[in-house]
Amino acid sequence: MSAEYKTPLLPAWMDVKDGVVIYPEVTHGNPFNASRIVNWILYFPGHHGGPSEDSYDAKSLIACFSPGFCRAFNTSLYEIAHLRVSDAQFSYLSNLPAVKQREGNINFRAKDTFYSSRRGTITRNDTFPHSGMTLAPTTGKRQRLEMFARAESLYSLDAVTFRSVEAAMAGAMSVVIPVEGVSRQEWLETAGDEMAYGVAYGIDDISHARATQHLVTPHLRRLANAGDHQVRTFVRKAYSFFEQQKTEQ
Repeated sequence: MSAEYKTPLLPAWMDVKDGVVIYPEVTHGNPFNASRIVNWILYFPGHHGGPSEDSYDAKSLIACFSPGFCRAFNTSLYEIAHLRVSDAQFSYLSNLPAVKQREGNINFRAKDTFYSSRRGTITRNDTFPHSGMTLAPTTGKRQRLEMFARAESLYSLDAVTFRSVEAAMAGAMSVVIPVEGVSRQEWLETAGDEMAYGVAYGIDDISHARATQHLVTPHLRRLANAGDHQVRTFVRKAYSFFEQQKTEQ
């Protein structure tokens, strides 16, 4: 539970089995023994410690953070819904260091696999094009934003991390090292709309990133404003899905 979001705790008188439980893709099984389950696929299933795409219960609703994460699901067996909810936390951008001359590169490596519908699982064995400071995955948001505000560039081998967007928001040149055999279009379908501006997919895409960097924060604000509508649409979809299951029992 995050104090920032003021997430309410489940009251003692309420049974979790009476509600709808949303599990992230790293969760195995049904630890709350809930009768209605949403499995929220936030990364390629089976690639970050959770079950594979054929291990879910067909009675669960599969919610996809991006269409690319759910390419491996058999849509004749599973009901797929869209649920992309994120928080850019714009307040962290306030009073970032202002430097006259940016210096140095930052390199980031975390998740080292990517799933392509054409090529299957791809393990990232690439190296960074430039030497530089290594960003640890555990570095806090404000600390890394301050690092990005001073750095010339960020190179990421994690093709879908939001850190690439953060670097662009903080004024650094943000470059995702391309996944072998994966086009920019396929990457963007997986990485999501947040990456559309200010992030280069490879060195050859830097001109696009530079030309659109000023659009990053306004674009993210538009996406945030659309979030409520998306959640409401998902709730209606989930209600309909579980009501249909009741009629079939």
